[in-house]
Amino acid sequence: MLRQKIEAAFDKLTREGWFAKSDWQCCQGCGWPAIPTDFCGPIAFFHEQDADQLDMVNSNPSCCIAFGHSDKTPESTIAAGERLVAALKAEGCFVKWDGTENTRPTVSLHSS
Repeated sequence: MLRQKIEAAFDKLTREGWFAKSDWQCCQGCGWPAIPTDFCGPIAFFHEQDADQLDMVNSNPSCCIAFGHSDKTPESTIAAGERLVAALKAEGCFVKWDGTENTRPTVSLHSS
């Protein structure tokens, strides 16, 4: 159920011009360099290791979402994070994020 909510948010973001991918590469170390070099705009993804948490059978699965912006400025990155959080919350997700560019938001079905 959480995976579907995240993917619904990613679908909306993609329609807004984002690079938003589920199960993108095996980890962040592979995920970031695999983003097409000609892409310009906001970015969000969770990788295969993050997806392991989504697929666990428990009452409140969670997933961390990597985010950023192709221009790599702090202002654009934080704005991307804010839009990402808003899109996830609009799909009914609970999101824990400190509002900085250095921390990935953690998404779950309800607060823990």
